[in-house]
Amino acid sequence: YDSIIIDTDGCSQRNEKQLYEMREIFDERGRIHNALVLSATSKDSDMSEVTRKFGCMPIDSIIFTKLDESASYGSLFNHAIRFKKPLSYLTVGQKVPEDIEVASKERMVDLLLNISGT
Repeated sequence: YDSIIIDTDGCSQRNEKQLYEMREIFDERGRIHNALVLSATSKDSDMSEVTRKFGCMPIDSIIFTKLDESASYGSLFNHAIRFKKPLSYLTVGQKVPEDIEVASKERMVDLLLNISGT
């Protein structure tokens, strides 16, 4: 397989003890690609807080989920620029792996400008 995605237990960005326990697991630079998963339906301020708090561990990229539940996508683009993190994947539904797609520049432009209507 090109990629194996492992989903961890959810962790609140406000639970510092649990964040530092996770850091022990995921601080394997070069061996593991750590992607922070954020919901496209979250408020910009909440996404920023989550990213800052999870910044105690290496974050290599961001995955945005629930694109099918959102009507606007500008905050995704702004978030990637603000935190200088590449987007790796997007999810557009509940079926895994069918509803996971690579976050290409073309797809982001399509979302931002609503070219295809999806």
